[in-house]
Amino acid sequence: MRVPPKNPIWKKVFDFISSKTQWDEGTRYAIDVCILQNIETSKMIYYACLRHLLFLYHEKHTADFPLIYDPKWGYKIDKFVENIIVPEINAPFINPRFRQFQSYFLLGWRHKNNPAKLLTKEVFDVEARKQWKSSYWAMFMLATSLGILGDGMPQAFICGPQKDTSKIPYETAKKYIQKSPKLQLFFKKWNTLRIETKDGGEIRHLSFEKSAIEGKNPSLIILTEYHLHTDDTMQESAVSSRNTSRQNQLIIYDTTKGHDVSGVCYRREMSYKKYLEEQILKPHELHKNASIFLFCAELDLEDYDDWKNPNLWIKANPNLHVSVSLDDLIDEFNKIDSIASEIEFKIKRLGMWVGASNAYFPLKTILDSNEATKDIVKNILKTNQIMNLRGIFGVDLSSIRDTTAVVIQWEIPQADGESIWYYEGMNFIPENLAVKKEKVDQVPYREWAKKGWITFIPGDVIDYEYIIKYIEEKKKQYNINTLGYDPWQFNIIKQTLLKNNIIYERDVVPIPQGVKLTPIFKEFDRKLALKKIAFMDNLVLIDHLTNVSIKQTNVSDNILIQKVSGANRIDGFIAMLIASSLRIDVEPTAKAINPHIIVPGGN
Repeated sequence: MRVPPKNPIWKKVFDFISSKTQWDEGTRYAIDVCILQNIETSKMIYYACLRHLLFLYHEKHTADFPLIYDPKWGYKIDKFVENIIVPEINAPFINPRFRQFQSYFLLGWRHKNNPAKLLTKEVFDVEARKQWKSSYWAMFMLATSLGILGDGMPQAFICGPQKDTSKIPYETAKKYIQKSPKLQLFFKKWNTLRIETKDGGEIRHLSFEKSAIEGKNPSLIILTEYHLHTDDTMQESAVSSRNTSRQNQLIIYDTTKGHDVSGVCYRREMSYKKYLEEQILKPHELHKNASIFLFCAELDLEDYDDWKNPNLWIKANPNLHVSVSLDDLIDEFNKIDSIASEIEFKIKRLGMWVGASNAYFPLKTILDSNEATKDIVKNILKTNQIMNLRGIFGVDLSSIRDTTAVVIQWEIPQADGESIWYYEGMNFIPENLAVKKEKVDQVPYREWAKKGWITFIPGDVIDYEYIIKYIEEKKKQYNINTLGYDPWQFNIIKQTLLKNNIIYERDVVPIPQGVKLTPIFKEFDRKLALKKIAFMDNLVLIDHLTNVSIKQTNVSDNILIQKVSGANRIDGFIAMLIASSLRIDVEPTAKAINPHIIVPGGN
């Protein structure tokens, strides 16, 4: 049973919706999810339905609400699918209720001052396998090519990360035409290259390259298998191709989950969830990103520990008992015989983001800790209480052609006696190598630079002056006196720091590496499990943490910290450990720094 948000407007919304009995099919689905609660969904689908009901309330009661709802367009899709025969089963197209909700929302919500203009510009649709997602979007492509979006000469394109994935929805649409004499009346061509309507509409599948979409004016772009897209080449091309002559253009992100939490799919999903949550928490105002429609069928984070419970699986499988059988899912679950097959089941059947199979830190644990500490740290920063706490630098220096990490760590006391370790981090990369490193490391360095988590250093190599300047600026900004470092090559910048009195000899502490990091690693691991590690959504630090693997040495329970693979980066995490190691006694001979109050060089 989901509890409605606390804001009093939601009672007014529910009362208004409940006072009427004549609602369209899309709205009835939202009522069943949110008010009657007789359909089990993920939190994000619940929120998507809440938003629909909220908009209906505002349309009736808020004079300056800029949107109107016209359900006849969703009804048009309902009637259109009656013409479709599914070739594989030789039966009529099945239009599940959650699909009706999608259709009615996407096509029904429009701008009041221009009813021909859709509210929605982007759709992020993530579901488990076998929900007939490709079938639905293939149908939607056909409807688009026939003018459902209201613009002349419509063009619909599909793009996947590989040639074959681009063809799947396209081939499905082509088969619908081949199977239906009624549909054939509207089309003049349907071959392996393109589908053309008699009125000039077009459907094509594209290769994964910018040039594929240049010069075109798409009505609909479907980025299929989006979790496998290595970058946003096609999304950026789609956005830049928007033409003022076409007032409606939809970009569809069609995907399942995956394990690349540094990839474009994960980042976009997290951003869109944030937008949706903000709309629900601030229901009096229309969110600036209201043009995004998120339909996220998944196991919620709080369900991850109970993922083996079949009663929860419907959250990721809204078409359960229709296109997918619970018995089949249970049978597949019972056949799990390895970590790899477990991960595959979680990702493809349960809508879970799962880190690499040999990563040490579970992604859920990382995200749980990030969320649990976020509001506390926000308050510390907003009220400037951070200045009452002593920070510690942790520096993991690289070669001149690699990435260098500088992290600041603070310890925030808590009433339960278990302090929060909060980290602010910066990575430095030679600017001329950024694009190449994006492809090799498969992470969005340029986007992270815009977020303020990466600093590009002009040229082909690391100029350590930039790192020295960063340390100097942060030392002036915060209450920081102490710096821990990996002794490898640190003398390159140490002498400059000392010579310019940026930091003093007694406050610069070498931190032994290798198995010497075992005690602080275990303490970090313990705090993370207690949700006492704060990242403040820093995706660089989160990414580095998900790339950590360990090797047992069989000597005094020591471990060696490793990368999941050679292309992964963990220098941000190593810098976190270096800074944190000055909070506890790593070795009897090491300098110990008392929690909360740092005595430089003292015990």
